[in-house]
Amino acid sequence: MLIRKYEMPWRRAYESYASVAWLVALIAFVIIAVRSLSPNPFDAGDTRAIMNFEKIERGGHVLYMCLDSLPDPSVASAIGALSLADLAARAGMRYNLGGYRRMSLFVDEVSNVINQPLI
Repeated sequence: MLIRKYEMPWRRAYESYASVAWLVALIAFVIIAVRSLSPNPFDAGDTRAIMNFEKIERGGHVLYMCLDSLPDPSVASAIGALSLADLAARAGMRYNLGGYRRMSLFVDEVSNVINQPLI
């Protein structure tokens, strides 16, 4: 019995077209994502607001951060811990300079983001 490998004459063309399509899609995604992730502070035409915790507090805004710690707990823990440390520094600044208004902090899954400044 002769066993011969199945040959697909169209396979090389398919692979080259697929790789070009993936490359074009990746470049388009990078261009769109870089533009939409964060505002450019040096671009006068970029009208998106640059927010920090002081602006959020003074403006009476609400900040909701969905960290999705189930798929990637290490990244969620790092981002949450940095945010809570920044909020703790803001609370110390308010204590020293006099607070503006009442603030509430609700932390879901606190075991993933707890750190020393929050305690």
